[in-house]
Amino acid sequence: MGDKLEYCITYNNQSPVNLSNVTIKDTINANQTLDTGSLLLNGTATTNDPAGNATHVVKSVNIPTNTTGKLCFQVTVSSS
Repeated sequence: MGDKLEYCITYNNQSPVNLSNVTIKDTINANQTLDTGSLLLNGTATTNDPAGNATHVVKSVNIPTNTTGKLCFQVTVSSS
């Protein structure tokens, strides 16, 4: 296999207050591996938070009022 997939999580804050330290978390499928260096927060390279690893993407973000953002990452599908 070895195919590459990209996942994007879109988030928004429609409330009248800023949100701080919001955790975005996604579990990577067992037959996939997170591609090192592929994590993008609003188009800018970022790193997985310490709680994240090869099987979980974890990112803490601040979301100002009335804004939308996107967290994207790539995985490689294993042959098994």
